[in-house]
Amino acid sequence: KAMGATMAIVGIALAVFAASGGHWGHMGFLVGFTAVVTGAFAAFSAASLGFFMTLSNPSIGATQFALYMAATNLTYAWTSPVGGRIADRFGVKTTFVVGAVVQIAMIGLLFFVDPKKAEARFRAKPAERVTGDVEPCDARA
Repeated sequence: KAMGATMAIVGIALAVFAASGGHWGHMGFLVGFTAVVTGAFAAFSAASLGFFMTLSNPSIGATQFALYMAATNLTYAWTSPVGGRIADRFGVKTTFVVGAVVQIAMIGLLFFVDPKKAEARFRAKPAERVTGDVEPCDARA
């Protein structure tokens, strides 16, 4: 919920920024926009850390968590040059509109992930885990 809410705040802020081109030269507007986006992004980052930890299998947790973080860093690495290309080709306003649309659309992906299901699977006692494997046979039988 926190991730979705902060993603929505960032998306709305990007859309408002795109629609407010006449205010881009006003320091108060820029400071307000920066404060909202930075605050929402910081809250998203904090929520996503807990989310990724919950989704990670404790037996390989550090490796799995590192992969989540690497995917996050990869996103930052490719979106900067792509954003620059969009701005060069279509303008700054369009870049912020595209960012807003993508940001809001990505909220839908959160509905496909169930952290409670991951926790139940990874943190269940070995006898409670459902793996689909055949039960081991007793050698004494």
